[in-house]
Amino acid sequence: MFLAFHIGDMSSDPAKTLIVTIKTRLQGVPGLITTDGLEAYVGRMNVYF
Repeated sequence: MFLAFHIGDMSSDPAKTLIVTIKTRLQGVPGLITTDGLEAYVGRMNVYF
């Protein structure tokens, strides 16, 4: 199941947009999030989750 996706450049701003979208669609912390390991995602997830 896809909760959210974002098409754009690979910087921290789109990563933040994606993570905020995920949070608005879930209650609590997601059990699993998979990414391509881009540092912008990993760093943002540590801040928001």
